[in-house]
Amino acid sequence: MSKNNNSNFRTLLLYSYGFKRFLLISAIATIIRVFISFTTPQVIRITVDSIIGNEPINFLDGIMKIINDLGGREGIRESIWICSIVILILAVFTCICDYISRISMAVGSEGIIKNLRDNLYKHIQKLPYSYHVKSQTGDLIQRATSDVEVVRNFISVQLAEMFRTIVLIIVSLTLMFSMNFNISLVVLAFVPIIITYTTVFYGILSRKF
Repeated sequence: MSKNNNSNFRTLLLYSYGFKRFLLISAIATIIRVFISFTTPQVIRITVDSIIGNEPINFLDGIMKIINDLGGREGIRESIWICSIVILILAVFTCICDYISRISMAVGSEGIIKNLRDNLYKHIQKLPYSYHVKSQTGDLIQRATSDVEVVRNFISVQLAEMFRTIVLIIVSLTLMFSMNFNISLVVLAFVPIIITYTTVFYGILSRKF
């Protein structure tokens, strides 16, 4: 990361005073939502392979205890609707976590932008008269409106999506390698190609823009 990016990140943290807790809540809710989104396919897999089918159930000790308390494979097989209820509960929790993540990020990002706007206004007010005589009014308006809006979009949309993508990759790779190491290596073989293509494509697009 360049010195300029480090400076921009430190500046962003400086203006986040009073609203860091909302960003933290959003991050925690995002992590929980990603975990739940990967849990739902596992419930379906166990239902098809081990409850309806005869594959042995291999899961975490806590989950295995719940399965045994419900009567084990035979007990759940006789009450297959339990699996549907579990999937429905997971879907509800996903929606709740998604709502908490979005609303917390919205409150946090708007608070940070308010701090930025207030400080920008104070800075412009303290500039000497000679500066205002020489500077263009349109440039100051752009700095106070569209440039601030770009920062707001980065925090509320791009930063949140970047964090979600990182968590998604970590959790998915962990699950993939735990399920089948060899197939996971085959999938990862395509990642360098995708990264190279994306870097070249967006690099060209950015220069053209």
